[in-house]
Amino acid sequence: FGGRAVLVMGVRGYGIAVLDLRDKHRELFYNEPGQATSLGSNLVNKLVRDAKGVYWAATSDGLYQWQLNRSTPRNEFRAFRGDGPASLLPANEILDLLPDADGRLWIATRNGGLAMWNGTGMKAYPLPAGAGRTVHGLALDRAGRLWCAARGAYAVLETKTGVWEVLPIPGDLGLPTVPLCTQGLRDGRIAFISDNALHVFDPALVPKPVA
Repeated sequence: FGGRAVLVMGVRGYGIAVLDLRDKHRELFYNEPGQATSLGSNLVNKLVRDAKGVYWAATSDGLYQWQLNRSTPRNEFRAFRGDGPASLLPANEILDLLPDADGRLWIATRNGGLAMWNGTGMKAYPLPAGAGRTVHGLALDRAGRLWCAARGAYAVLETKTGVWEVLPIPGDLGLPTVPLCTQGLRDGRIAFISDNALHVFDPALVPKPVA
């Protein structure tokens, strides 16, 4: 902001915090009842910054765009909600966000599957059969495939064609598990947590399911 070095953080329960790294001054931006442009929910699940420098907040009650192209940040957000006329989000509880190199924002929702914002419009991607309706996390591999953590599996979307593939994940005792905290790593591998353990794999080496 105005040449200052700051740390921008999504703080679950408190909205968004901006810390000036020089003077340690902190500002909070949160839901203010009666102020239509304020952050709609203080339960921020994920905060990301896209290639244009725009911040996006995934909350328990909608997706919020935050333009920080001014020297003084303001509590003014653009809301994207499933019950709003402009966005057509498939659900309001957003669990994860992932901007890609093509300027798209991939959106993981609870009970609404996957969505994608391309800068002008929103597109919904219902999960394939057997994967449930919730996307718990997102990661892109080097081939451009989007790995969506789903119920007992990764639902993998070929982003160029829109074709899904479901890769089951057996948990303890062979029971399905939900991969949590999905994270793409710098070396191309993907990490997730399940059954009280950290798992890391190379998506290029994962065999395709037998038809």
